Amino acid sequence: MGLAVENCTPCGQAAASRSDACLRAQFRANLEEIPGPERFLRQETIGDTMNALDDKVALHREIVEVTEQLRDSLLPMLLTNPKQ
Repeated sequence: MGLAVENCTPCGQAAASRSDACLRAQFRANLEEIPGPERFLRQETIGDTMNALDDKVALHREIVEVTEQLRDSLLPMLLTNPKQ
């Protein structure tokens, strides 16, 4: 049982004997299969999502900071005896 020899799609040569021109043609053929604008739109959507998450993280950090300040200012009043 021998190894199957795969032929180059653009020129039909055996895979082991492909020339540089054949490899460039194969690369171009593969490159054309990649969706152009859709890929960039998807990257833009991912970027927008990451920016929204960054904004949300910053907001939550601000909420934590304000909550800690509120706790620090109210804690002494809660711990003292109000009857005095």
